[in-house]
Amino acid sequence: MSGLSATEKQNTSVLAITIREAVRNREWKNAYDSSVILIKNNENDLSIEQLLTHVEICLSLAKIPEAKQYLDPIYKTHNTNEEVIQWHLRLLKAEGKKSDCLTLINSLLQNASGKLKTILYYERSTLQNTDEAILSDLRQSLTANPRNENALYDLYQFYFTRGDYRKAQYYLKQVLAITPQDSLLLQKNVELEKLLAR
Repeated sequence: MSGLSATEKQNTSVLAITIREAVRNREWKNAYDSSVILIKNNENDLSIEQLLTHVEICLSLAKIPEAKQYLDPIYKTHNTNEEVIQWHLRLLKAEGKKSDCLTLINSLLQNASGKLKTILYYERSTLQNTDEAILSDLRQSLTANPRNENALYDLYQFYFTRGDYRKAQYYLKQVLAITPQDSLLLQKNVELEKLLAR
């Protein structure tokens, strides 16, 4: 951010914090408004992480063309970066390109590192059609990284929707151990406690 004045740098830091908080609280509209300002003010000075956050916000708001506009150039130059790969796969899914997504996942799995493996198995689990295949991919994702929040949360949802509240709580508590301040998860845990007390 060499070309920015001290005030502009400070404003950029404040915006970055605002965006991070809004994303954490799933306040996507607020996150989007702040992210647009951040991008406008720092067009050439943004990190990959900041651009990927904008992609995440766009996908959460179903602004698929805008997500693609920002992600495609990053993917062209950083297509070995695990986070970039993950968002590229999510963009393909959002565009309805399920078979392209599966083909890419299966080709990358052959030589994937542990970090990439946990991402690939998780993303593949969201494309599976049978309980057996979903569970298999989620478990493989956790074998590669036992602290994969997405996989743990999906296992919680999997068991919750099937009425196995004990198993659901087991996985929810693991997610809470990673993000203990998440008010939505704390609320879900309270609901589970009530269901288990019946």
